[in-house]
Amino acid sequence: MISEAFASSDTNNFGHLSTRVISRKHNWYKSRSALAALL
Repeated sequence: MISEAFASSDTNNFGHLSTRVISRKHNWYKSRSALAALL
C-alpha cells in the first residue's frame, strides 16, 4: 500500500510538471504570434 501511494504521488507530480511545461510553451507561442502580428 505504501509503494502504491508513492507511485501515485510520483505520477501526479509528473503530470503536474508536464502540464506546466506545456502551458509555458503555449504562452511562448502566444506571445511570439502576438509579436509577429505587431510587426
